[in-house]
Amino acid sequence: MTIDVEGFGSPTRTDPIRAGLRRSLNDLVAAAIRAVPDVEALVAEGDTGDGKWLLFRSDLRKTALLQSFTPALETGIRHHNRSASVAATLRLRVGVHHGEVTVEDNGYSGEQLNHAFRIIDNAVIKNVLVGTQSDVVVAISDDFFQKVVKPGYGSLEPENYSPVLVEEKETSTVVWVDSAHQEKLRGAVVASGLRRSGAIPSQPEVITLHDLPPSTLYTAITDVHNAALYRRRFPDAPVEQHVETALLLADKVVLHCADAYRSRKVSDLLHEYEACIAAGDLMFLLGENTQNPRTHFRGYIDHKIQQYGKSDLGHRDAASLVNVDSDAAARTEELLALSPYALIRGFSGADCFISVVKQDFHPAEPIIIGEHFSASLVNQLNLTIRQLLDLTYQTRDGALSRVVADSATVGGLQAEVNRLASHNSCSRQILMEAIRKATGLTEKDPLQEAFEERVSILHLSGTTGGLAHTEVTNRRDRPSPYYYARLLEHLSVLSEVPHPPRFGPQLVMELRSLPIWRFFAAYHIRLVNHLRHQIENEPWAGEWETGFTWTRRMPEFETVRAAVRRHWDTGGHQ
Repeated sequence: MTIDVEGFGSPTRTDPIRAGLRRSLNDLVAAAIRAVPDVEALVAEGDTGDGKWLLFRSDLRKTALLQSFTPALETGIRHHNRSASVAATLRLRVGVHHGEVTVEDNGYSGEQLNHAFRIIDNAVIKNVLVGTQSDVVVAISDDFFQKVVKPGYGSLEPENYSPVLVEEKETSTVVWVDSAHQEKLRGAVVASGLRRSGAIPSQPEVITLHDLPPSTLYTAITDVHNAALYRRRFPDAPVEQHVETALLLADKVVLHCADAYRSRKVSDLLHEYEACIAAGDLMFLLGENTQNPRTHFRGYIDHKIQQYGKSDLGHRDAASLVNVDSDAAARTEELLALSPYALIRGFSGADCFISVVKQDFHPAEPIIIGEHFSASLVNQLNLTIRQLLDLTYQTRDGALSRVVADSATVGGLQAEVNRLASHNSCSRQILMEAIRKATGLTEKDPLQEAFEERVSILHLSGTTGGLAHTEVTNRRDRPSPYYYARLLEHLSVLSEVPHPPRFGPQLVMELRSLPIWRFFAAYHIRLVNHLRHQIENEPWAGEWETGFTWTRRMPEFETVRAAVRRHWDTGGHQ
């Protein structure tokens, strides 16, 4: 824990007053430590001149710092200030962090200790204290919040805290503060939810993936690599249809900030939905080092190019960022500037991706096939990376042979993944290059596609915070409740007119404006899930059109029907 006294060096305070403040602070901290139920919780403490630092036992119940220590400190400060003069009043910024420190002959050092000071010694947290009536503001590091507060240990309530973006010296990080202070930060970079003032602010409001509602959808194939994967077994990647379906079925839609940079097709599509961006309904997930999406985007791209260039397997990633249109950065910055939000993960996407990849390498139930993989029903299953690597072929006489890799190759590939993880250079494409290099798979091999699909799903799982997403292949798309073709067909059956290839921005915006539309969207998702179960498990259940026909009997959807007919029954589809 780090503690800093507000205005300690103020000219209104004399040296005797400052000395008295330090004595009072020491007494109040000592009393707060005694309130911690764990015996001998404190390992070491130090004086910083205008504050203190405290190191606690590593086996201490960390919840005690927020449930026992800080309440006792706040109570002590409140009682002290009731009888103190203005110059002798104590107001504190308290930082809470955890991590490893180095023990030296003359004290302690380390990056984690430095981080604990930086989360309170910055303009953002200082302004929080200035703007609140509380005498103590507690700043919790993002790592401490994610591992201790968010799981809800003890009586901690994660929803009582709001994230703010801190940029100080070498640090750019999220810090969590009590939500009671949040209203004092209007105009600052606060991430406490999806509120808008009506106009795009000069500084976007920082929010994390955890702030988004559960009905948010992440669009996967706006990414050029996922689009290429979708095209392997489909004429083209339905980028427009996926984005429009997401806008119609979800409350919020997210895509990566580099998608418009890499693809003019995506950029042109997003310009058709500028109103949704400005309204905060269509958002961009920002990458690391993008402190301000409107001014630091190019720096982020340069950083990724350099990062990928350091890896001997990173040429595909680097090429996707280098081989772009000359106006790629400018057009992307233009779109980012429309958004009132700066959406960040709130966690390390790279670390989470590595974590799920390593889990996918764990031994799993082996799969034995008796025919070519592309002809086998097994290729319809969602196999793990390890199951794909261990795939075994059985001949008619019972002989077994590994299809992809022997056990030594699998072990070597696991070691390579660990090496890439230690160098923080394991993207989707780098992982796929490692798999191709180890197994000898070629681009045309059906198993290559299976690996690529699995890696993309793992990447989405690890880097989007568990958001629901549109699919990366047509095989996975068809059974999805967010499959664009089902919504097109449903609206076509309802309106009794043929549907065009895509919805079009005019229809999308009109449907979104209808009061009944949110109900229709929920009804559609529920109906699709029900019909899919019937069609898959009951051979005589009928077809999709049969189930959709019932919607015509619902008079509350007449405005939807009328809107669709106006746009589609004109002889010239959009």
